[in-house]
Amino acid sequence: MRLFFQIIAGLIGAAAILFSITFLLGAVTALITKSSTPTSIAGLIIGAIILIITPAVIGFILLKWAFTAHKIERRKLNKKERMVLQLAEDRGGRLTLTELAMETPLTLEEAKDLLDEWAIKGYATIKISEKGTLVYHFYDSLTIKEKQDAKGVSSFEQG
Repeated sequence: MRLFFQIIAGLIGAAAILFSITFLLGAVTALITKSSTPTSIAGLIIGAIILIITPAVIGFILLKWAFTAHKIERRKLNKKERMVLQLAEDRGGRLTLTELAMETPLTLEEAKDLLDEWAIKGYATIKISEKGTLVYHFYDSLTIKEKQDAKGVSSFEQG
């Protein structure tokens, strides 16, 4: 639905800019041909503000929103992701839904959706505690010691 509004805003913005360009060309033509009288110059200025500047500004704003709204959404998502990953790192690479919902602004539903999506993509694995609680394990979260003890890829090759 949001994409629909972005497309409509882009079309309206482009139309507004074309509208203002058309009137700009008309005003320039009127000034060049000197078909304007001194009293009509004031009218041209008022007309320029109403028919050229206003639609151009509105069109620019709409086009800018249409082309950058997804970037704003992406930044919000990236902020959430970093927050969740930082919490996972602080907890030794393991998180429960309740911990995530308590420590972040995410609701339980948002936390579940995000962690389940990451589990499906393979970023985390789901384990079940003895009490039946789902624990999401981010196996890429390593301690400093584990990072220092990491071996090169060639040491795992069979030769």
